[in-house]
Amino acid sequence: MDVDAIVIGSGQAGVPLAARLATSGRQTVLVERSRLGGTCINYGCTPTKTMVASARAAHVARTAGRLGVHSEPVRIDLPAIVARKDAMVRQWREGVEGRLAAAGERLRVLNGHGRFTGEREIEVAGARYRGEIVVINTLDFSKDAIKILDGIIRGYKDHFEGRKMTQEHRTILRRLTRKLAELKRAALGISAPRNHRLQQAA
Repeated sequence: MDVDAIVIGSGQAGVPLAARLATSGRQTVLVERSRLGGTCINYGCTPTKTMVASARAAHVARTAGRLGVHSEPVRIDLPAIVARKDAMVRQWREGVEGRLAAAGERLRVLNGHGRFTGEREIEVAGARYRGEIVVINTLDFSKDAIKILDGIIRGYKDHFEGRKMTQEHRTILRRLTRKLAELKRAALGISAPRNHRLQQAA
């Protein structure tokens, strides 16, 4: 099937770009193999910062005595924190769905893994699409990085409980772990460890 534009990945750039292309009159295909909104909304920025807000509140409550404000010992209700995070993620994801629906009939959303089969041609769920414009909007945590992480865990096995988690698993934990080692980059590499540390401190 020939289209004007193909956007692979429905992350922060993919959604507005696909919507803009469609509303400008171009027949557009948006490919997403997981959940609409990509890493940022579902596993990264939105859930992490929502949980950091809870961690920050716990930290402020725990250290309020230095300002002359005294409270009962702080108790972390992690299931409640995760439930709030889930609600926030749903809200943002529904916003993405609404924006894509408002783009009109020229935008087609495909759920599946897109792979290139030729120049400007991809295959999704057995169907092929060719576009004059092809945009790759994905975050790839490479196989090499996974191998490095496996090697670190093997080398320091006495210091780990043996669990390896992706960012998706990290944001659905219902209990705090004793120790946490983070291998991340950019914003997620800063906010996730701080979230864990502040909650533990409370």
